[in-house]
Amino acid sequence: MEDCSNIARFDEYTGKIFAALYQRFPVPLLLQTHEYVESPTEFSDFLGCDTASKESEFFCHTVVWLEKAGYIETEEVDGRYLYVQGVVLTAKGLEVLNIQPDSLEQRVSLGSRITRATREEGVEMLRGLVREALSAGAKMMVYGS
Repeated sequence: MEDCSNIARFDEYTGKIFAALYQRFPVPLLLQTHEYVESPTEFSDFLGCDTASKESEFFCHTVVWLEKAGYIETEEVDGRYLYVQGVVLTAKGLEVLNIQPDSLEQRVSLGSRITRATREEGVEMLRGLVREALSAGAKMMVYGS
């Protein structure tokens, strides 16, 4: 990750999570940290074996936050921080990702734009789109949908 701030890391992981869930909706996914984190494990001298890296833990905490905020549902977060099972968008998450901003000439949903950004447009675009989606979700909570 280029920018190491927690918010930048959170936005990037959130974008990748949203893209994966949006593409496969309504099928629950198994999110494995090795698919999202550069170094999912690290050797622990204390335990004498590989354990989840701090980045894997951060990824799983991102998933937990998204669940608590109401964007996703999960069945199980691995206690070793290596996967999250049964992850799916909630109605709120889907509604946010289906928003089509009026400012676009071609009406393309945020979910589609986030998905495209994970493949083509780069991390800064992805982070900006995630901020837009989370802002829309916050407004939905305050003003109702």
